[in-house]
Amino acid sequence: MQDQHLFDCIECGCCSYVCPAHIPLVQYFRYAKAESWAKEREKHQADQARLRHEAKVARLQRQEEERKAKLRKRKEDLESGASGGITSADEAKKAAIEAAIQRAAAKKAALGAGAQTPDQPSPAQARSPEGAGDQVGRESGA
Repeated sequence: MQDQHLFDCIECGCCSYVCPAHIPLVQYFRYAKAESWAKEREKHQADQARLRHEAKVARLQRQEEERKAKLRKRKEDLESGASGGITSADEAKKAAIEAAIQRAAAKKAALGAGAQTPDQPSPAQARSPEGAGDQVGRESGA
C-alpha cells in the first residue's frame, strides 16, 4: 500500500464527488489505510514477541550453563575433599567441639579452685535459694 501512495490521500472527498460511477473511494481508502496499519501493528507485535523469545532462550541457556558449572564445581570439591580426607567443614566442627571441651574443663578447674576458699559458697549452696537454709534451722530450733 505504501508504494501506491495511499497515504498521500488526505480524505477530503473530492474524488468521490467527481466520480461518475459514484464509487465510495474515500471509504475504500480509509479501509485500506486501516488494514495497512493493522498489518504494521501485527508485524511490530511479532517482532517484539520474537525478541522476547530470543531473550528467554538466551536466559535459559545462561541459567543452564550456570547450573552445570555449579554442579561441576561441587563435584570437584567433593572429589578433592575425598582425596584430601577431612574437609574444612569437618575440621571446623571438630575444632568447635574441642573448644567446648576446653571451656568445660576450665570451668571445672575454676569451680574446683573456688571450693577451697571458705568465703565463697559451694556450687550446691549457690544454686539453692538463700532463705531455704535459714528455714531449716528455724524449724529444728522450734
